Amino acid sequence: MLIPQTCDAKYNSNGILQHLPHAYLCNATKEGGTSMKNYTAPILTSTIWALSYVFTTIAFESFSPVQLLTLRLAIASLLLAFIGYRKGALQRISRKHIPAFVLLALLEPTGYFLCETFGLSLSSPVLASVILSTVPLFAPFIAFLTIGERFSAGNVAGLAVSFIGVLFLTLKGGSLNASPLGLLLLGGAVFFLIVYSIAVKKLQKHYTTHTIVTAQNTIGTLYFIPILLASGNPIPEHIGGSALVSAITLGIFASGLAFVWFGESIKNIGVGKTNAFLNLMPAVTAIASIAITGETIDGQGIIGIVLVIAGLFTSQAKWNFSFRKKERFRDSVRISGF
Repeated sequence: MLIPQTCDAKYNSNGILQHLPHAYLCNATKEGGTSMKNYTAPILTSTIWALSYVFTTIAFESFSPVQLLTLRLAIASLLLAFIGYRKGALQRISRKHIPAFVLLALLEPTGYFLCETFGLSLSSPVLASVILSTVPLFAPFIAFLTIGERFSAGNVAGLAVSFIGVLFLTLKGGSLNASPLGLLLLGGAVFFLIVYSIAVKKLQKHYTTHTIVTAQNTIGTLYFIPILLASGNPIPEHIGGSALVSAITLGIFASGLAFVWFGESIKNIGVGKTNAFLNLMPAVTAIASIAITGETIDGQGIIGIVLVIAGLFTSQAKWNFSFRKKERFRDSVRISGF
């Protein structure tokens, strides 16, 4: 992609900076273009997944975790199949790639949700939140080792700042206890989500994101049906109206559209930068609690939100530094998207 001349920092004959290019004019990325729209998808995804906890709590009034997840996946599969058929976005899966899709559905939703659900039952909510928030920290390193996705020290610094913000939001008292099995399961959830992101990136060489997510949810539904039957309670005794609406909402948005947007974000800006947006979730939850329930937020919470946003902004930057012969600091920071 060609970068316009206005994106070059200009110096006079003495090497003094005369013009610093505007960040929005210099956001060319190798992964997915120059537009702010590349960041709409991960922001929407993180917002939906953050708000999904509210709908999940309501849905649990009528559904067990396995019942709810099976219903969510079935709704998402039907919705995405219908949309894909109408828009011509679905592709036929090659026989040689079927094992890859089988593995993909084992990672997400099956492996991730089972590890998260049972890990939460064996750990304190605070510790579980902290462990699950390490996904953005580990994702760039694993993506670099497996698919060669590059990152800079500035990106990692931004992730660290954002993670500290998450700690400010989550560590407000409460126990940090967990059984060894609980820690192992939560660590498994982190691993599954990161490897899932990388698998999606590799499959996108052959298939549309819509095809990938539709297949993932369909196969995931088939995985969870035997688990649901084995639970001995496949059908809820009573289904409340609000619980049913919440379950349908979760199926359409949290399990369906959000995963499509998450996959498109991986395609456009990469695995590491996409997963960085997951740190927005506790910040969105805190803000939503203020708006919906009228909860107040203290200084620690405000600091946490500011750190999350500042760290996220920094983690999306493309930091280019060079030095002149006389060791003068020369170059500028090119922001990729913001």
